[in-house]
Amino acid sequence: MFLNRKGAIQATPRPLQRPVRTAAPAPRSDGSTARAMHKITRPAGEGHPYPRQKRYICTITEKAYDMKEVMDFLARLQANNNREWFKAHKDEYQAAQARFDALTARLIEGLGRLDPTVGGLDVKSCTYRIYRDTRFTNDKSPYKTHMGAFICPGGKKSGFGGYYFQVGPDEAGYPSGNMLAVGHYCFTPRVMRLLREDICADNGELARIVERAAPFVLDDENRLKRVPNGFPRDVPFAPLLTYRTFCLAYSQGRAFMLAPDVVERTLDLLARTQPFLAYVNRAVAYDREAGAAPAD
Repeated sequence: MFLNRKGAIQATPRPLQRPVRTAAPAPRSDGSTARAMHKITRPAGEGHPYPRQKRYICTITEKAYDMKEVMDFLARLQANNNREWFKAHKDEYQAAQARFDALTARLIEGLGRLDPTVGGLDVKSCTYRIYRDTRFTNDKSPYKTHMGAFICPGGKKSGFGGYYFQVGPDEAGYPSGNMLAVGHYCFTPRVMRLLREDICADNGELARIVERAAPFVLDDENRLKRVPNGFPRDVPFAPLLTYRTFCLAYSQGRAFMLAPDVVERTLDLLARTQPFLAYVNRAVAYDREAGAAPAD
């Protein structure tokens, strides 16, 4: 049984607004992307949806990937989170940031081989400033106590889901711990509806994709208490429809981050999540193309 938009029970499911998407489109030689199943074509002259950017060149030695110095600096910053202390230790911050950027460059290179949609990014398009936005919070601490990189198609501001890597002084978790995450914490309402429609259309295939991504688990923060109107409530995959964040998370801890093979181990873990990221980004890509398509 399904519910319509007014909450009334109907015997047959509401038809999808579009055919089921089976795969992300492959770019043509002229830069266009054909979606025969959706009858949507990229306008002439428009480039690939994931523009390639200048590759970051890292000249720092292999020892630079050791995160102990980064953690030590962030621990001191956590205990002295004020502008006077930060100004007096600015050179230490710059050294720690350089180490983190070097590791990020290696992750971008490795992930580009695993997932071509994130290839060719530079470090700046994936990393964040250490300065906090304190305008809308009671916590006026001026600096973040972690360093993070969000490696996603088109860069961190593109709206696509991606691979997130964070280093902090605490054992695990946000905001000051060590963690990995894949997906996006704030998709638009239209993308969220597309994802829920896809979950219904493929009979909960996303649940099986999530299982294969272990030890990652779906972040269940701020889940809805009930399935949204218009979607089935008496099906095995109904709990997936209540998520407000489609993001996998895993806290790997300090020992993991301090291992000499941290890059290789991180890439091995993130490889398990690539099908999940492809699943959620398919909805984002379709939303973009549908919005750009000329009206009939």
